[in-house]
Amino acid sequence: MNTYCNPIKRHGDFADPFVLRYNGKYYLYATNPDVRCWSSDDLVNWKPEGATVPEEEFPGLVPFAPEVVRWNGAFYMYTSPHGFGHYVLKSDSPTGPFRKITGNIGRSIDFSVFIDDDGRWYAYRADDRGIVGCKMDSPTEFGEEVLIGAYLHGWTEGPFVVKKDGKYHLTYTGNHFLSKGYRINAAVSDSPLGPYRDDPYNPVIVRTEGNVVGLGHSCTVLGPDLHTHYIVYHNLNPDKTRDLNIDPVVFTQERTYILGPTATPRPVPALPQWRRLRPAPQSVHRAFAEDVTLPEAGAAEFHMAAGEGIARYGISFTGADDIRLELDRAENTISVKTKLGLVACEKLLKDYDHEALHCIRVEYGGGLSVYMDNLLRLKANVSLGGCGASYYADGQFTIGSAAAHSADKETLHYPVPCLAPGSREICFDVTTRGTYQLLALECKACGEAIRVDGNVL
Repeated sequence: MNTYCNPIKRHGDFADPFVLRYNGKYYLYATNPDVRCWSSDDLVNWKPEGATVPEEEFPGLVPFAPEVVRWNGAFYMYTSPHGFGHYVLKSDSPTGPFRKITGNIGRSIDFSVFIDDDGRWYAYRADDRGIVGCKMDSPTEFGEEVLIGAYLHGWTEGPFVVKKDGKYHLTYTGNHFLSKGYRINAAVSDSPLGPYRDDPYNPVIVRTEGNVVGLGHSCTVLGPDLHTHYIVYHNLNPDKTRDLNIDPVVFTQERTYILGPTATPRPVPALPQWRRLRPAPQSVHRAFAEDVTLPEAGAAEFHMAAGEGIARYGISFTGADDIRLELDRAENTISVKTKLGLVACEKLLKDYDHEALHCIRVEYGGGLSVYMDNLLRLKANVSLGGCGASYYADGQFTIGSAAAHSADKETLHYPVPCLAPGSREICFDVTTRGTYQLLALECKACGEAIRVDGNVL
């Protein structure tokens, strides 16, 4: 089994790490003078991509906690140089160059932007009253701020929101980045601006002893297998630099379970079962992977754009029902069709740019969910299991995974000690011989056996 060990990236000062997932790759940004960027296919092995912000943008200043959002083919960076207020920068590439498109909009440090399924934007930031948030009218326009209910009894920073199964999961950090007790808390809400309910077992990440301490300022990103999420955070070194760490995370309706923090060998993030990378085809109806058949349940991801003059485009899933996932430029819709007719149809966001590259992710098995640029846009009662697939669009990167959508709880390896969600089967990594206790905090009788190395206890 291939493994990694935290910290996974050293000697580059990876303070306040943020990871963007785009077109089959990961892009890492951190607090440093020119916002250097690294790219990865697997979240473990990182290749330097160089500076993303030219020196003349913020001469003599260090951009704090940069985060990047992709929207309609453009990349927007939010950062606060030396903590003197935020700017928005823009580029047509994740590796820059990013140029300022606003003046100083203030609002302290640690902007984090979240886009909901309905296309509404929200921004969150640090404050000594707790995390504050606001609605956004555009990538550069910010509304009235409110406290969202996340507070570490003093300076509170590093907010990040991810939506999972209709719930809004927040991580935030504090109080001082030079403290060994720097920590990450979690909270959950029914709406983007709260109120957020703290996890009853906060902090979800903290360590004050050993070589890997001062853990904080996180983001969360979908893993290469299209199912597992990973929390990305830094640790504090004796020379005040910070290194990069990752651990899996499992979300339930009211909880955030971190499989960490770890500093011992861990299984590397699972890769997709198949992946294809090819230039955009020059003609429509070109199959992306003639040798791939979709499993009965899983997820697949497609990146595509409409060529000039193309009115309808999408993905054909060939099988018993001949399913098509189709985008209509004139109607600005996305629909699911079979040979019997229309199954489901939804409007796209009004500013959807059909000629920009977009990510379409399908999760299927007991129904179909369609995400466009990570926003849930459509559900349909069809099955893609056993289908082949082809683009009738300008297709680029395609990846797929056969694991069921809820499989992460049962296939991940939980470190010891840990908090783990209830599940039919959980694998614990026990690296040291000794006596361990299994404490059921919330237990229902299920009649299941406990096994160690296959033997029933």
